[in-house]
Amino acid sequence: MRAFFLLSTLSTALFLACSQPVTSGTTSTSTGSGGAGGAGGACPMGPQAMFDLTITAQDGDVPPSTTIAVSWSAGEEPKFRLDQPATWMTIDQANVVCDVDASEPPPDKLAALVCHLWTTGATNVVVTAKGYTTFEMTYASTFSDHCKALVPTAISIQLEPTPKDDAGPM
Repeated sequence: MRAFFLLSTLSTALFLACSQPVTSGTTSTSTGSGGAGGAGGACPMGPQAMFDLTITAQDGDVPPSTTIAVSWSAGEEPKFRLDQPATWMTIDQANVVCDVDASEPPPDKLAALVCHLWTTGATNVVVTAKGYTTFEMTYASTFSDHCKALVPTAISIQLEPTPKDDAGPM
């Protein structure tokens, strides 16, 4: 009888432990151009940027003059400029946070610039750089039926050199 009671208690404890929701662990972010975070897999846990922006240049490294302007329902965010460290903000200062090392000077060579946009809803992104065509697009947050919530969306932007007959942004 004692063995039955012990086995029954252990079975109940294991059942309860396995049926409780997970409250810690790794998070899932979307990859690719469509933003499939949470699509059938793990759902994001905790605060996350709703847009992960990766900027590259068609002809090599990201230009030092690269500037990112973001606006959304809360207004315009401070502009990020790769060659001006004073514009490199933290999440405490702005909703556009790029993966740059504030303790280092601006990079001479950068294959990709990754930024996280802590916005929701329609988010307008404008990327400019000397000698490159201006990129502008408005993005919408991605809702996951699986997660029943908004999930991060990956955005890839490739800067294209300005055609020879166009001077581009100054």
